[in-house]
Order: sequence, then structure tokens, then C-alpha cells
Amino acid sequence: MNKNNSFLTLVLILLSILLVPSNEVNGQNNQIPVQLIAHRGGIIDETRSENSRAAIEEAILRGYWMIEIDLRKTSDGYVIVHHDPTFKKDYYDSRAVADMKWSEIRELRSAKDGSRPLLFEEVAQMASGKINLMLDVKGNDFEDSFYKEIENILKEHDLFSDTFVLSGSEAQDYFLGKLSLSIDFEDLVEAAKNDEDVSVRYHLFELGNNLEQNMINTAHKLGVRVVAAINVFRYQQMSGGDIWNAARQDIDRLMNLGVEYFQVDSIYEPLFKGE
Repeated sequence: MNKNNSFLTLVLILLSILLVPSNEVNGQNNQIPVQLIAHRGGIIDETRSENSRAAIEEAILRGYWMIEIDLRKTSDGYVIVHHDPTFKKDYYDSRAVADMKWSEIRELRSAKDGSRPLLFEEVAQMASGKINLMLDVKGNDFEDSFYKEIENILKEHDLFSDTFVLSGSEAQDYFLGKLSLSIDFEDLVEAAKNDEDVSVRYHLFELGNNLEQNMINTAHKLGVRVVAAINVFRYQQMSGGDIWNAARQDIDRLMNLGVEYFQVDSIYEPLFKGE
């Protein structure tokens, strides 16, 4: 092969790499035009438990921008990732997280996929360099040392600056000015009136059906990101069981209004691809 042909071949290879959509490079071609936040720790289905290693890995594989995970404290002070106050769901163990030591919890296995609960440290290690985190800290009776441990783990794995916090008042107080906090529209307007640096401190977080054009426009004028929650249990409460079309209508409406961030149950992912 002469030099001209070699150069042409190199150019074609480089162009083919540059022109491939980012999702295809990751093994997926989702063509999702927004940033998705996977609710309850990733891609949840009949084979993957909430907040499980498999659920998180699948969210990373599919190119999700962020996962929302639930943090709880064990009786001996470990930060673990689990939604419910007990392990009854999936693990069929009625004991409370707060009453168990990590040495006991790590022996549990999910009836769904055989997985065990994860430490927050383990999830942070999985996420580092691959996906961002939204933290829902369950409970409001912790000392600052608990939140400091969360902060240290995030920093250790280079996740701190891009993490969102969706939690109760204590976590919000601790992370105010450090991480982007979820805030509803009324509180956002009040914070702006008080001359807070809302574009740095907050993101507007509302149920998809509650978000209206004036709320979205106001947030965008303030430089605040808007996150719409599209979750199954809300549509079960509101739509009389038609959780699919109710969600579709909200997603279409909100995307047309310029919303770019959606916290979703993974069942709704096809709706963002027009399926």
C-alpha cells in the first residue's frame, strides 16, 4: 500500500469513529435526546433488583446520565444502598436496615436475582467515570459524621461536583452550597427572591404532571436545571391504571417545553425513543 492510500485509510477510520453517536460507542444506539436519571438504582425488571449491581451496570451500558440511589445507615454505621426501611421486598427478610449490622446484611440474597445489598462505597466505585449519582438519603436523625462519610466517598471517587441530592432536611442542610439540591418551584422562587445563588445550589425537581410552562421558563431564566420525575407509582395513583399513556403525554409535553432531565422508572425508556 502506498503512502497516499495509507493516509486516506487513516482519515476514513478517524471519520468513522468521530461520526458514530456516543451511545453506539457504548454498545447502545438509544438515540435518546435527553438526560435520563434511572430511578431506584438503575434498570429494574423481573431479573434485576432495585439498587443492585446488575441494575446499575445495565444503566451504565445503556448510557444513562445518572442513577438515583437510596442511602441508609446500618446499626454499626455503614452507608448502604437500599430503598425500603426493611429487607422484606426481594430479600423476604422483615428486619430493619437500621437494626442490622453490615456483617448480617451482606449475607442476604435477593430472591429475584441472587444479588446482595451494596455498600455506598461499592456503588461509588462502579459509577466513577461512568455515570453520575442522585442521592436520596433516607432518614433525618443522623450526625454530621454520617454525611461527612458520604462526602468523603464521593470525593474519593471523583463524583462530588456532579452529584445531585434528593433528600430530607438534614442532608439538604449539610450539602447546601456543596452539591446541587432538589427544590420545588415555590421554594425556588423564594430562594431567588432572597438572592441565593440558585443556579449553583439547586435543580428544580417536580413530578412530570405538575410541571407547567411558566415553572420551566422561570427555572431556565434563573439558570436552574429542570428535572421531571416520571415514576410508575405516581401514575398508578393518578391515571386509574393507564400508566403508559399518562406518562407518554407528560413526556411529550415536557420535551416540547424544553425539559432536558428526566428521573424515570426504566419501564418508560422506550417513550423517549418514540416507541
